[in-house]
Amino acid sequence: MTANANFLVPRDARAGFRTCGDCGARIPNDAWTSLVLSKRIEAAELSAIVSGWHDHDCIEVRSCRRCGGLVAAKQRVTSKPIAGG
Repeated sequence: MTANANFLVPRDARAGFRTCGDCGARIPNDAWTSLVLSKRIEAAELSAIVSGWHDHDCIEVRSCRRCGGLVAAKQRVTSKPIAGG
C-alpha cells in the first residue's frame, strides 16, 4: 500500500507555519531552517512507499526550539543528505 504525496503537506505549512505536535508551538516557515536538523528522509526512500513522490522533495525532521519535540515537514531538496540521516 502506498500513500499519495498530495496529502503529506500539513495545512498549517501552507498557512505559513508548522506546529509542534508535542507543545503546540507555531514555527514560522522562514524559521524552519534555523531549527536543528535531526533526520532527512530522501526522495529515493519515499518514492518506494508514496505514489507521486517527486525527486526534488524530501521529509525533514527538526527539533522544536521550545520543547525539543520532533517536527516533520515535506521540503524541497536544496542540499546533500546529512551523514547518518
